[in-house]
Amino acid sequence: MKFAIFIKTWVKDYIWLRYLLRSIKKFVVPNFDFITIITDEGFPLTDVPEEINGKPVEIKYVKLPENKNHPCPVGIGYVWAQCIKLNWDKYCNADVILQIDSDSMFTKHIDILEAYKSGENWKWWIRKWTDDDGIVQKPATDKFINKDCRYDYMPQQSWIFTKEAIIGFRDFVQHTHGCTIE
Repeated sequence: MKFAIFIKTWVKDYIWLRYLLRSIKKFVVPNFDFITIITDEGFPLTDVPEEINGKPVEIKYVKLPENKNHPCPVGIGYVWAQCIKLNWDKYCNADVILQIDSDSMFTKHIDILEAYKSGENWKWWIRKWTDDDGIVQKPATDKFINKDCRYDYMPQQSWIFTKEAIIGFRDFVQHTHGCTIE
């Protein structure tokens, strides 16, 4: 099993990415195989080490779509970042990834394989919907899955994705909505 840390970033988060990479070096047990960083073409990413704790760091540049009329209130960049994350296997040659946003940091020692696994199964944290920022996602989630979603499945900043699960998710989108993630 190839296991990677997968990070989607953009130029305005480059300062935060440096802190994330330092936190990986300081706090994460290096039982991952490599780190893949995806950023937007045309914005060179500098000062990134070639390896962290003996594990290679690869940077890949992807062209940002030019659709300036996209209805997303925060712009096409945010939507495109979600597309990249949901197509991670097209950019990263791993079987399993820990996807973490570049403006996040590890603040204590962690063994990702131990913290995110229960026996042979990967963990996924959930919480009841609350009146904090997460509840705004419930109507869109309900519409997307075509039923009442009882729980918030995004209560934290990092997730484990297997290649099998992400391919299955894209198949669900195609079958249910007749379109691709893009």
